[in-house]
Amino acid sequence: MVRFARRLFSLPAAPLGVMALALLLIRLGIVSPLAGFGAFILAWAGGGVALLAAGAIALGRGTSEPGTARWRILGGALLLGTLVLVAYRGRGPAIHDITTDLQDPPSFAVPSLPGQPDRDMAYPRGGSDVPALQRAAYPGIRSLSVRAPRERVFAAALDAAHQLGWTITSSDPQRGRIEAFAVTRLFRFVDDIAVRIRPGTEGTMIIDVRSTSRVGRSDMGANAARIRRFLDTLGPLLAVQASQ
Repeated sequence: MVRFARRLFSLPAAPLGVMALALLLIRLGIVSPLAGFGAFILAWAGGGVALLAAGAIALGRGTSEPGTARWRILGGALLLGTLVLVAYRGRGPAIHDITTDLQDPPSFAVPSLPGQPDRDMAYPRGGSDVPALQRAAYPGIRSLSVRAPRERVFAAALDAAHQLGWTITSSDPQRGRIEAFAVTRLFRFVDDIAVRIRPGTEGTMIIDVRSTSRVGRSDMGANAARIRRFLDTLGPLLAVQASQ
């Protein structure tokens, strides 16, 4: 273990330093999440390529420390392999506006993004092909129908939003509307969320959710995952309320 640690820390630290600096600058608000994310990914990929190249060159020249060269190759392969794995797991269409109701999605009270009056919040954000792309990529993202009073559903929805760490910007129990935003943990991307609760048929209530990213084109599945977490959190809360 000690030998492994020594070999690991002998790797060039510049890429790791750039990655750490990018995260710090994002946290401090000095650079935008999109710019910081770009720098982070470039440093990640560049570090992997540099380590592989350095190790291969050292081995080719018959270096007196072949062990160090091999550890550099291993480190570069790990960096690049992890990057490919993350990209593969986050693969998806280049869309960032997801909703449970493609025909009549929840709308936002404010027609433009906060601080960006030129960014329209009307659905779909990102192009007219967004609904078709979502339907193909996330067929399981659908409205939730429950048989419960609107007051109970609204209270559970608000509780679920709080449990997930959303910042509530507005809530209207009479209209069954909740608006909020969520900030991703690592890169501090901000996504806006709208929840709508309205009567269905035969005494049911229909819950719809819309989650859209403020910047970027592809969300790597983040908005779809957020909607799933919300609906998965909401179900047990409604069950608990019904049993009380």
